Amino acid sequence: TGTIDLDGTTLSITGLVTDDTKDLTPEAAAPVVHTVNNCQAAGLTTLQLNNWALNTTSDVADPWLTFTCNNGTWTPTHESTRGQDEAAILNKAAEL
Repeated sequence: TGTIDLDGTTLSITGLVTDDTKDLTPEAAAPVVHTVNNCQAAGLTTLQLNNWALNTTSDVADPWLTFTCNNGTWTPTHESTRGQDEAAILNKAAEL
């Protein structure tokens, strides 16, 4: 079971990862991103998707893949490997 939390203009979602040996996959995350693809119309500035199984949110420093609304579309927030994971999710969402 996951959670959906709206705090102001930040939407945070957990529970997309069910196997604690794996990270969030683009295939699991893309439908969520696609659903709120027009972030400006949705009134959102930030979308956070938990990158690990539900029970690890308090065990790690930053368990989130984070997207920022830029002119109505989501963009990766991070750089390096995490940013590449975020970009892969956005690319998969664009295919839907």
